[in-house]
Amino acid sequence: ADVASDRWLTQHGWLERLNMQAHVNATQHRDEFVMEALVLQERVPLLIRDLLATELWREEVLPRLRDRAAVADGVRLYQSAYHEAVVANLLEAVLYHKQACEAAGDALVDLVDYCHRQLVWLLTVEPPAEARAATAEAARKAALGADPLVRQLDGTR
Repeated sequence: ADVASDRWLTQHGWLERLNMQAHVNATQHRDEFVMEALVLQERVPLLIRDLLATELWREEVLPRLRDRAAVADGVRLYQSAYHEAVVANLLEAVLYHKQACEAAGDALVDLVDYCHRQLVWLLTVEPPAEARAATAEAARKAALGADPLVRQLDGTR
């Protein structure tokens, strides 16, 4: 389906629900039926392909649509960008298990390449000036002991 179409948004909603349920199952040490269903129905490689397609859409299409679509339908644009995070998070929960990794097959190589690209981006992107200033200010306050949390901690001793 076309990204951000009604059909695509319905599918995205289902993936969000699967992601939440997979994490609930994992954190509560319950039956991990989401992972088992994805493995049995051979959907793990499909999820990886969806992640890579979403990355390509974010890099190639989103910059061209950003200004026009933000005015017309910002929610759909946001959901389209958010989709990549949802799929990556679902894969994180599912690929914790050996059988899911085995079910992913050769698509794991593509996933490792995706992870490498994201790490390189994180290491090379320049943070905005206000983020650098806020980080520097927080470091200065912590060094001087002016941080309210540090004062609270000192007050409890």
